[in-house]
Amino acid sequence: MPNYEKRIKETIETLKSGLFEREECLKLVLLSMFAGKSIFLYGPPGTAKSMIARRASLAFKITDNSQDESKESNNGFFAYLMNRFSTPEEIFGPIDIAELKKNNLTRKTDGYLPTAHFAFLDEIWKSSPAILNTLLTIINERIYRDGNKDIKVPLKGVVCASNEFPPDNQGLEALYDRMILRYFVKPLEERENFKKLFKSKKSNDIKPLEPFSITELEQIAIKSQDIKFEQNTMDLICDLKSQIQLLNQDKEYRKKLLSSDEYKPIYISDRRWKQCAELLQTAALLSDRDAVERYDLALLAHLLWSSEEDKAIIEKILFNVLNENSNFDSELKALKEDNLNLKNLIEKNLYSPNGKPKKVDNNDKNKYLQISKDQITKANNLKNNIEAEFQKAKASIKNPFLSQNDIELSLSSYTLPLKEVNNEILKAKELENIIQNQPVNEKLKKASSAEYKYHPKTNEELRELVSHESVKLSEIDISEVSDLYELFKDSQRSDFSGIEEWDVSHVTNMRNMFIGIENFNSDISNWDVSNVTNMNYMFAGAVNFNSDISSWNVSKVTDMGYMFYNATSFNQPLDNWDVSNVTDMSGMFQGAFRFNQPLNNWDVSKVTNMSGMFATTYNNTSFGFFYNNKTPTIFNQPLNNWDVSSVTDMSGMFLGNESFNQFLNDWNVSNVINISRMFYNAKSFNQPLASWKISINVNKTLAFEGSAQNPLPRWYE
Repeated sequence: MPNYEKRIKETIETLKSGLFEREECLKLVLLSMFAGKSIFLYGPPGTAKSMIARRASLAFKITDNSQDESKESNNGFFAYLMNRFSTPEEIFGPIDIAELKKNNLTRKTDGYLPTAHFAFLDEIWKSSPAILNTLLTIINERIYRDGNKDIKVPLKGVVCASNEFPPDNQGLEALYDRMILRYFVKPLEERENFKKLFKSKKSNDIKPLEPFSITELEQIAIKSQDIKFEQNTMDLICDLKSQIQLLNQDKEYRKKLLSSDEYKPIYISDRRWKQCAELLQTAALLSDRDAVERYDLALLAHLLWSSEEDKAIIEKILFNVLNENSNFDSELKALKEDNLNLKNLIEKNLYSPNGKPKKVDNNDKNKYLQISKDQITKANNLKNNIEAEFQKAKASIKNPFLSQNDIELSLSSYTLPLKEVNNEILKAKELENIIQNQPVNEKLKKASSAEYKYHPKTNEELRELVSHESVKLSEIDISEVSDLYELFKDSQRSDFSGIEEWDVSHVTNMRNMFIGIENFNSDISNWDVSNVTNMNYMFAGAVNFNSDISSWNVSKVTDMGYMFYNATSFNQPLDNWDVSNVTDMSGMFQGAFRFNQPLNNWDVSKVTNMSGMFATTYNNTSFGFFYNNKTPTIFNQPLNNWDVSSVTDMSGMFLGNESFNQFLNDWNVSNVINISRMFYNAKSFNQPLASWKISINVNKTLAFEGSAQNPLPRWYE
């Protein structure tokens, strides 16, 4: 079997250059072209829909003899912005006057849609019925009726786009049904990607290393028909279809699943199911497999919806279907029962009927404490097993068209149990805390209660809730929100009680979460932050924060820039942190003048930016720092074990730090390009740095100004 998967991965890697938050869309457009299907891109103008369509067409090399040179350079790509005044001439070509004189009504189609291999039709629903009817024939039969002749069109892929869905009762259902893939293209959401877009240059030279020929496309179409559906995969598809039908017919089931009576039945034609099957077969073939696998079905989330409401419902049903028959159901059930039994045991033996704590013999207390510890161990073992199985299943996935969201959806039989076991771990830890401290019984009730008052779905909704002091944090279910960006920024909140109970195991972004919140100092030591990737400015300006977060699993974090910037109370051990994936530590402890904990065990081999990391803030803004010399930084710990070979920027790293004086001569600084003001006003620093290999091009401005360094290294002079 040809190695399609490797070529497609390389092609996607090339084509996505300069496209931010558009990789998933690009993959689906590519898949539609390989499968010879049409795709509908729904979203506002200016979201790169036409660029994605044109980029995707570059994956193919057109060598059809009927094409002239100009068309080949354009890769047989036709693009047109529809409007209510569009005429057939603009899309299918002008009337051939010479033929008209012979009483033949034909068009000059060269360079228009009937001769294109790939097409992008924007604002598709604004066109006239005559054009759309002709388009339906082209998409459906790959035939263009030119006068009294049927011309076979070479069209391989059609990308249609609009910021609206087709209006009802306009006869557009048949055409919309032919658009097998549907994708919602949203404006950029990530702040960093918006900044990259703002600074990016035009990418004109995008050329895949090994584009696919038209002959290969035709071979793929033939070979994909031989791809099998294994019985278990077919059963899941049948279950999905059955659940959609049940949702349409059963009001009680609908109410249970959607918690709402408002519902418009989802209709999926037999033709559409068949087209979905063909697309899944193509995806499997291009993944170098001979059968459609369970995880391929995640693509159905992009195939079966017709409206925004449908989209969320289809994803929910698909999630449920793919989560059925989880291997961990019995263990999870036992874990939940054990937690409930322990909770009842505590309530009965540690509390009186009126809810007040009893005086309990230490031996009895230790007995209950051991039960809770055993429960935590059991839960952690189950979590480790699920994670191991999850990683194993994830590694086995071979489908270059799946996005990260698709992969997580396809592995819901692991992700949901993982979420549940994390909840049980938190409950068990809370029960352990109750045994140790015997707080009022209200807290005991919360330990096993999943009843919440508020259920925000987005970052914005959650921010609105926490901005009100009257809303207790313990009453908020944050399970649907994975982005906690700027959650408490500018908040006047004084009561953070309940935040320690939050299950953040699904959260990926904590950037700026507590920025500037001076009175925050809750105990969040038990938070599971194992999925967080961004902690940039997380505690910046949180001047009272000093919670012990040494047990946090930060192994997925890549950005810790300014994490404790001006967190002037913070001084907790962090030496056990796994920072092996962090690339940015700029300003991490800048202005955190009380911090003086060992960090020598850190694996910083991927870090590229350490500018201002242990600096005292500097009031001369031309230095890039804000320095307050009344509170000098006291950090003075060994860092000689650090592998800094990837670091390029160490500017101001110890600027104004009057205490630091540690051996750094063994550091490999061969990639550093900026050490300006690195030891500026570091009044105690006086260590040999003769072994440093510093290029003559490195920015060394005022690197040792105001330090105790004597003599200065030769490379500096």
